Amino acid sequence: MAQDDIQGQVVDGSGNPVSGAIVELTLSYQASPTDEQVVRRVTTDSNGNYIFDYHPDGDGTTQEWHVSAYSHDGTAYVNSFNNPGVTAELPSNAIPDSVEYQFSASSVSDGSDWTSEGGGLTLSANGTPTVISDGKNGEPVVRYDTADWHGAASVSIPQPFGLVVVYRPRATGQNSSRGVGDDSGDRAFLDHDGAGSAYQTFAESPGYFGSVSTDTNYHIHAGYFDGANSENRVDGATDGTADVGSISLDSLQITSSDTDIDVAEFWVLSNTTLSDVQESESHLNNKYAVF
Repeated sequence: MAQDDIQGQVVDGSGNPVSGAIVELTLSYQASPTDEQVVRRVTTDSNGNYIFDYHPDGDGTTQEWHVSAYSHDGTAYVNSFNNPGVTAELPSNAIPDSVEYQFSASSVSDGSDWTSEGGGLTLSANGTPTVISDGKNGEPVVRYDTADWHGAASVSIPQPFGLVVVYRPRATGQNSSRGVGDDSGDRAFLDHDGAGSAYQTFAESPGYFGSVSTDTNYHIHAGYFDGANSENRVDGATDGTADVGSISLDSLQITSSDTDIDVAEFWVLSNTTLSDVQESESHLNNKYAVF
């Protein structure tokens, strides 16, 4: 190992090595480095170790090396500055493995199709969804007016599955918004019912369940679909349960219908658990400071 090598280890919240984590090397004065500003990118080995065995020299004054550790799916967890041999600890509420698709407003532009993180799924733009650069907690959001929507993509996700979205209605008393999910086939989606003023989950049977009153603030709205154990969840708490029978998620879309909404991020979980849905809510709340 050369004297100027930068190396370390990535571990989880219990101190266990994390293999396959992405580690990037940039210069610390770049507050929000782009892909072009990343000097090196490596993945950790089976023991969670990483090493940058060569890199350009800094300028000897203001430049420092900046090491960032990421999960295997590319979601950032921790940053460590200018400390060769650093141990980068991932938090205990890491993104669950059952998260199948992540759609973040930072990865879409005005009127364009919306591709999930990692490129696994693309939703087609209809109308002119607009990106607001500083929408919630410094993060961008996608703004939908009444005729705007993204979708519908064909998917095949059986129970148990989950939907989690960070969004807000921009007005109350409007007609229903289908929100996120499948409005065809078995029909399973999250709904902001503007007319009824409630955040609800919908399944083909029994229909709507949940009753948290709406306002124009951001909320984390989740639906857990697992037969008789299904839940409507708002801001990390259960609000309504139901038996949705045997259904699957066959398409995916996000629509405004007759309601104006802003959407920061939404996730789809496959073969999941209620615990994973709760961890997803916690992770998104850490990012967006909703509740």
